[in-house]
Amino acid sequence: MAKLLLGAVGGVFVLWLFTLLPGVGRSIPGTAVSIALVLRAVATILAAGLLVYAAFGVATLVATSVDRSREFAGHVASIAFWLVALAAVLVTHWGLAPLAAIVFDGFAWVYDTVFLLLALGPLVVIAARIYAAIDPAAGLFADKLAGERKHDS
Repeated sequence: MAKLLLGAVGGVFVLWLFTLLPGVGRSIPGTAVSIALVLRAVATILAAGLLVYAAFGVATLVATSVDRSREFAGHVASIAFWLVALAAVLVTHWGLAPLAAIVFDGFAWVYDTVFLLLALGPLVVIAARIYAAIDPAAGLFADKLAGERKHDS
């Protein structure tokens, strides 16, 4: 996964450098779209795909890092997964926005509404998992405090 991540970051960097070349920012004849916008869209899709792929690895890493309680670890891993998924939605919205403004012309609100609806799903899951994790987290916190008080006596 590290090689894929580094390769994707390197690829996005090279695409960004390409957008700095002379003439790349000019519109393609007959359209209002530039090569730079197309490259930004491609880089955005690659970055979002990488984030979705990485979400599974992040969730696994978080779940194995939290060794106190299986229930708590499950909640925290899910929160981490959905945070990365939400980041993918937000990155995609940001990266495709200039191209969408051209494509949707006067209806950019449709583009924003679609991404708002896409972002609400992960946000609702994150909120639900945070709520569900409060009780196990409080128990772990209380156990930790009780353990420290025993050692202080």
